Amino acid sequence: MSSTSPTTDLIPFRTFTAPEKYGGAPLALGCSHSSWFLVFSRPYGMRMKRAVMCLNFIDPADHTTIGGISPDTGKSRFTVGGRHGEYVIESLLALRDQEGHRPVTVVHRYPADHARRLLAVLEVEVPDIELIHACARCGRWEAMRSPRFLRCGGCKKRYYCSEKCQKDDWKPAYHKGECGLLKEGKDYEVENKRKLHDNNWFDNDLLGNDDDDDMYGRAMNDGDYNYLAYGKRSRPRDVPSPAGSRPPINERNIPDLPPLPQVAGFVPTGDTMLDEMLLFDYIAEHGTEAQLEELDRVLDQRWGPADSD
Repeated sequence: MSSTSPTTDLIPFRTFTAPEKYGGAPLALGCSHSSWFLVFSRPYGMRMKRAVMCLNFIDPADHTTIGGISPDTGKSRFTVGGRHGEYVIESLLALRDQEGHRPVTVVHRYPADHARRLLAVLEVEVPDIELIHACARCGRWEAMRSPRFLRCGGCKKRYYCSEKCQKDDWKPAYHKGECGLLKEGKDYEVENKRKLHDNNWFDNDLLGNDDDDDMYGRAMNDGDYNYLAYGKRSRPRDVPSPAGSRPPINERNIPDLPPLPQVAGFVPTGDTMLDEMLLFDYIAEHGTEAQLEELDRVLDQRWGPADSD
């Protein structure tokens, strides 16, 4: 295990604004593991929100949708798709930094009828040293006017808010088991192993909005200056919650939906409603009438019978 304090201690992450969005609050582009995010540069509102939206869509059936690098420019790339993909693209292209530059450029558009609902490949126009990063262990995001995070000296792809978080993460099930793979550029293998990216992020974020509406007031009353400085965070889904803390959405007592039928050859994306549509299309083309009837039964269990009129 090795760590280096970024050589960018005095270089802040780049911020962007769009006057018609989020009250013109400064936003930053950054990463948490394999996921790209748009993030408030400092805790926002009484809920102390940080993550605005998850930007990329990773197709488990397509390794090219993760860890993309331009062969010409060396810039990072990520894929956008799914039900919220057009909204993501629209939101990013509306942003400008102080010099009028956008954070991304659309370098490829998929066909409108793409079978897996992939929409576009975006190239990141922000230098790596000006991206915002989340702690790979506790999920805390860097914040304006606070020290930049430590970077793993091995893979140089994971960041930590403290030496303690890096030490806690240096276990075979976590970064110790993935550092070498990341160093070799095997981001897809790492994601396939830990499955930390959430293509259903928008829905889960809505479910997670039952938090106290006045997290700022609670933090002030408790003297929690760390929370005041860094705001809301989300740990990786395979990292256990510290005692007494609020568990992430995947650990709360929200009933699981009945699983979709397993059909040979179909690979789910993890986006709940999109997978229903994709599986219907797949069975209609490759499956049987019995499989369609089974899917209808599961959908009735999930959402209730469809109206007959």
